[in-house]
Amino acid sequence: MSHNRIKPLLVVSFLLLAFTLSGCGTGLTPRTVVIPDTEADSGPALQGDFQIEKIYKLTDNDLGYARIWGWIDQDELLGEAPRPDRSNEIERIDYRNNAHTTIKGWNEAAEVIGFSPDGRFAASSDYTGGVERIRLFQLTDGQELPLGGSASGRMRITPLAWSSSGRYLAYGEGTRASSAGNTLTVYDTQSLSSRSYALPAGKVSSIRISNEGSGVLLAAQTASQFILSYGRLEGDSWNSLFEHSLKIDGSFDFINEDQILLTGQNGALLGFDRRNATTTVLAEQAGAFRLSPDRSYIAFTK
Repeated sequence: MSHNRIKPLLVVSFLLLAFTLSGCGTGLTPRTVVIPDTEADSGPALQGDFQIEKIYKLTDNDLGYARIWGWIDQDELLGEAPRPDRSNEIERIDYRNNAHTTIKGWNEAAEVIGFSPDGRFAASSDYTGGVERIRLFQLTDGQELPLGGSASGRMRITPLAWSSSGRYLAYGEGTRASSAGNTLTVYDTQSLSSRSYALPAGKVSSIRISNEGSGVLLAAQTASQFILSYGRLEGDSWNSLFEHSLKIDGSFDFINEDQILLTGQNGALLGFDRRNATTTVLAEQAGAFRLSPDRSYIAFTK
């Protein structure tokens, strides 16, 4: 990525931009989407009352749903349905046709903590004897893929992170007493195997993993600031390639195996390409951002 490849089509006062991201270092082609933040700026299409076209009934029983966990895809939801015998079931909910498919029986103490981007898996967490156990189950048939539990005295220290392909699941583990001995667990849903890697000292708060399972982004808090580190998994450890200060409420993610995006401490939206060690300022005074699942677009707030 380089400055001369970024060609703005329109300069406006805006809150949201969407960029078309082309891979392999060919640059960014911006498209501008304006979302006004005051009623005076709203056009005719944004004025008037909000209209609900249809409300869908999700169940026929009197107990309803204990929890709706989220969307599996645009057609189905995942819900926890209580039964008269006080058991619970996880169901796929076709909300348009009010059709329900039971996936599996459910431990009421467990909690769904994430879905794979490809819609194949849900991850759950439950505690037994003070030890957290993370499990994966397939959303098609409920088959469970146990990931194992944390060792005594250790706990998960980051939210779960999926590669955008849905193949790899990663999370950090450590202790409350010290960041020394922190490890990164990476689970491969294709080979059904996991590996652990030593992490550098520091209070790691969140991570991202690339589609190939070898690139990892770590957000860590130091005494004075947040730092984003980009590195590679080699052997049994993680080797840093790039570090940059990170905005405390900013975002970071992989565009592809070689390119990343982050919001710097000063609010600039930055792109980094590891092939030529180039850092590019894409926008000033940016807030949080989100990449589309296919990595073709990025939306961010100003």
